[in-house]
Amino acid sequence: SNDGYITFYNSGTGGTISNSVLDNVYINAQEGSPTFDNNEVSNVLIAFYLGTSTSTVSNNTIIDCGDAFEMGTTGVPNFANNTITNTRAVINLLDTNGTGENVSLIKYQYPYRMVSSLTITNGSLTIDPNVEIDLRQYVINLNGSTISADQVNFKSTYNSNDGYITFYNSGTGGTIS
Repeated sequence: SNDGYITFYNSGTGGTISNSVLDNVYINAQEGSPTFDNNEVSNVLIAFYLGTSTSTVSNNTIIDCGDAFEMGTTGVPNFANNTITNTRAVINLLDTNGTGENVSLIKYQYPYRMVSSLTITNGSLTIDPNVEIDLRQYVINLNGSTISADQVNFKSTYNSNDGYITFYNSGTGGTIS
């Protein structure tokens, strides 16, 4: 799309955007820990792309966007009291982890929606109880890695293609209950 955007790059990047109107402008917080409070974001494909940031996203109104949020698997943003209208209230999940990293998917008030396959090599995947993950047509690949997932709702809603979880190579295992 031809949306404008405000970008925060590099760890240590911070600041605050508050009480602002962003029409056809989205937030691209690749890294860092900026705060977005009490803004109105409208008419963009994804309102907040949060990458691997630890942003705080609170009290915002998101209207007429495609999706509310997108983040990397190693991002840990804080969400609170956002109002979402005519927008898919999901967190699109991108694979941003590297070899040997541990990924934790924490319980937010929004479900996860995979937009790429996730591969974890020589690390671990921990998913909090009551998390909902729409795999769509994507795959969670565990390569020499472990998984811990208790009371997680895995589903696939993308046409006739099924999402799935694969375990391969020695050292791979864990519990899905």
